Amino acid sequence: MGKCNLPLEKAGLGTSLYFAARTIGAFIGAIILMKISVRVVFRISAFIAILAYIIMLSFSGLWIILVSIFIVGFSCANIFSMIFSLAIKQMPEHTNEISGLMIMGVAGGALILPLMGVLSDNFGLMSGMLVLLVCLLYILLCSLSIKKLNEATL
Repeated sequence: MGKCNLPLEKAGLGTSLYFAARTIGAFIGAIILMKISVRVVFRISAFIAILAYIIMLSFSGLWIILVSIFIVGFSCANIFSMIFSLAIKQMPEHTNEISGLMIMGVAGGALILPLMGVLSDNFGLMSGMLVLLVCLLYILLCSLSIKKLNEATL
């Protein structure tokens, strides 16, 4: 709304586009993950999401922003399942604990949006958006720190 001066009704397209991209990304990601290792897909997904997010923050053209939103949604579609899969393969004897921790992480992620709101209200829209960039950078760091397990299982 802020960058493109859109009314709320039209700005909702971005949210719909993001979730459509996540749906398509989950389907295509499942096919890709049958052929390529989780470690590689995780790293590439995180890198592409960061690149698209930076492009989205850098430009104010509506189409560039919409394409970037789609790419971010598409590339983030399988991150949760890849992290969960890697954790289960690393410690299969702790499946229940890992499942609980992952869901706690989802609930903890709900704290990000109020933080973004507070920063946006006090320091401007860009400061709130940078919180998500920090989160994406953390995901990239996590993807780079994955130790090589048994490549046949990843």
